[in-house]
Amino acid sequence: MYLNEIHVLVIDDEEFMRGMVLRFLEMMGISKVTEATDGADGLTKLMNIQLDLIVLDIMMKPMNGLKFPKTVRIGMSDAKRDVPVIVLTGSDEQSVLGTSMALDCNAFVSKTESLDILKSRIMRVL
Repeated sequence: MYLNEIHVLVIDDEEFMRGMVLRFLEMMGISKVTEATDGADGLTKLMNIQLDLIVLDIMMKPMNGLKFPKTVRIGMSDAKRDVPVIVLTGSDEQSVLGTSMALDCNAFVSKTESLDILKSRIMRVL
């Protein structure tokens, strides 16, 4: 699979962070990107697109980034149940990491880590 062929959904309630991730994905050669402002918006966007990857923030309202992957994994959305999910968060709490992994998220990246870490996780899960 070539990077210019994949479709990524970026879900983050912080416009600045969403924009940064979008620009980074473009630099990687990923041009098909859809944005969502929270988990509920992300579920709505899933109705109209076929995705290859989701990059997801955890701390959002009204639907946070822990409820979103649960909804996808149990088949309560229009996404493939096994679509790769990368959690991108500012939280460094072990409970958040544990819950993310229990929900079958494929990778976990702290917002304080370099973009190279995000790139390596994207390449690994694809």
